[in-house]
Amino acid sequence: MDACDLHLGQLIQSAMDECRRIQESAESNGPVWLVDSTNEAISAMTGYLESVRTSQLPRPSDGAGLGFSRGIGEWADGYEHLMALAYEIDRYYSEL
Repeated sequence: MDACDLHLGQLIQSAMDECRRIQESAESNGPVWLVDSTNEAISAMTGYLESVRTSQLPRPSDGAGLGFSRGIGEWADGYEHLMALAYEIDRYYSEL
């Protein structure tokens, strides 16, 4: 794994950690749909992280992102830190 992959992996891990914090809060007192949405996001990020770690994640074509900000943006209104991470992941990946 090169330095670019390492940084991308760290960004994805940070986003997963933030999703887990949101999920824990939602499990206690939040809506069920938020728990489901965070589960889906964590599952997707786990797959991406494994692809990064095994150098299987394809490089972007024509500046395409991974779609994190779009996917997470569907439910993460009000979770600015998570959205900032999602935008950073998409931006960083598109510039690899």
